Amino acid sequence: MGGLYLGVLERSGSDKTGFKIVKNTIGTIAIVLGVIIFMNLKKEGIIWEAYAPGKIELVAENNQAVIIDFYADWCIPSLEL
Repeated sequence: MGGLYLGVLERSGSDKTGFKIVKNTIGTIAIVLGVIIFMNLKKEGIIWEAYAPGKIELVAENNQAVIIDFYADWCIPSLEL
């Protein structure tokens, strides 16, 4: 929104050519960065799978990393996470 305001709507300094170029450039860059960030929000994150012993052996054979997320109901630090 700030890029749109700065690049298109704000008219202050329009009589000064250098300032207008800098202002429009910064506004355009802000709009482009906003679009890029918005497009990256749509990407999928980690797809978690339920634990199964066969999956661990399969991953170990392929020399891939594994993250196991576990907790205990009685453990206060685990519940805080």
